[in-house]
Amino acid sequence: MLLGLWFLIGSIFFYFEHLKTWGVTLFVLGSIQLLIRPTIRLVHYFHMRKEYGKQYEKTHGS
Repeated sequence: MLLGLWFLIGSIFFYFEHLKTWGVTLFVLGSIQLLIRPTIRLVHYFHMRKEYGKQYEKTHGS
């Protein structure tokens, strides 16, 4: 929900010259939020693979 709000407000801010910097800031914030979940999943995957090796590969495949 918050992610959509950042992009919506950022888009509206682009209509006004004096708010463009804030618009870019909101787009960057939204992009960071988009990267959080895949980063957590990737870290989890590598950690579990290291801990459980082939057993994890069999059950979760990649």
